Amino acid sequence: MLLLITLTSNSDVKAGESIIVAPTGSQTKGINAKFVAASPQTDTTVQGRTYYFRAPAENLRAGMRVSVEMKDTSANSNNIDGVTVPASAVVWYAGKPWVYKKQGEESFIRLPISIDNETNGGWFNRSEKLASGDNLVVNGAQLLLSEEFKYQIKNENQD
Repeated sequence: MLLLITLTSNSDVKAGESIIVAPTGSQTKGINAKFVAASPQTDTTVQGRTYYFRAPAENLRAGMRVSVEMKDTSANSNNIDGVTVPASAVVWYAGKPWVYKKQGEESFIRLPISIDNETNGGWFNRSEKLASGDNLVVNGAQLLLSEEFKYQIKNENQD
């Protein structure tokens, strides 16, 4: 099976390299996929570098999302500091993704995030405004967004 895989923008795959792929969210053993070529097209929903890999079909189906594990090479072994933002923490406003970070006992700040690097269950972010250990709202973030903008709703019942 031929796979079109989107990797992070700083990834560089060379001839002879391979990756491990598995259906996203599955507990099945990963499947070894061999590099074929760089792709001339990109995935319009996920930004990054795209490559073709060849793998046995086994548990894979056309159109299926997969998780990828890359072997460390000199090109992709650089550690990158950042945090994974859970999908449940993300709210969308004006076509952009945001999260609410707890600042005080009852105060929160809305921060933009990047969705360039998708992971299992969320997105990896390199931001000075988000750090490991920050408390993000994962339940009720949409309610906070509604509260933040409720002043924009006009009361039409005032006669």
